[in-house]
Amino acid sequence: NHFFYWGILKDDPSTENRSRLNDGVSESPLVLVETAAMNPWCSRLSTGSRFNLYNALVCATLARRIVQNIPDGRVGILTPYGPQARLINKIAKDWGLSDRLRISTIHQFQGGEEKIIIFDTTEGMGTKVAPMLDDTKHDSDARLVLNVAITRAESRLYLVAHTRHLLADLHRGSALSHIIRYFQQEAEKRESETLVDNYFTTDFERWAGALMTTAAPPKEPVSGELFTE
Repeated sequence: NHFFYWGILKDDPSTENRSRLNDGVSESPLVLVETAAMNPWCSRLSTGSRFNLYNALVCATLARRIVQNIPDGRVGILTPYGPQARLINKIAKDWGLSDRLRISTIHQFQGGEEKIIIFDTTEGMGTKVAPMLDDTKHDSDARLVLNVAITRAESRLYLVAHTRHLLADLHRGSALSHIIRYFQQEAEKRESETLVDNYFTTDFERWAGALMTTAAPPKEPVSGELFTE
């Protein structure tokens, strides 16, 4: 509302008496999961899209902790990139979480809602921030992408981000830069290493292999802008 609709939207009266959801991790409506201390690496595929194993593990671990504490419903995990969504899906399947999670690209999630959303920005060391997350770049769809990402949560939004990397690369006036700084000021902050404290996993090669052998979406552009899967 503040970032995309200039504050003109109003809450429905029914939301005023909504009880605060306790998911076993936080009771705050906004939570920043900061990955900067782990400085995770983001890999760029030949198609131009990206994946970040550490972020994927953080999202899956966070979701697993949440579903252990809420009796029903699903947790949504959104990411800008198809390969990252497939990687998180693979981890979730291996951990027996698929029935409790809804994992997809932001574009696929348009129109969907869940009580709890985890928004994985995916970006990290090794790549510059893609145009699809920087609305100051020419022909960028970033405002559409970010609008969908941060408005899908009914009760709680987790933002998983390497904020130092993002803020260093984004234009200060960009929408994502404003969103990050708002979370830094207003959200509860959790360090990602409290969820995943190392990069090493015996399943890395299997997960990476599954990712590489999965056909890329045919309409995904090389530049990394919004695409249809």
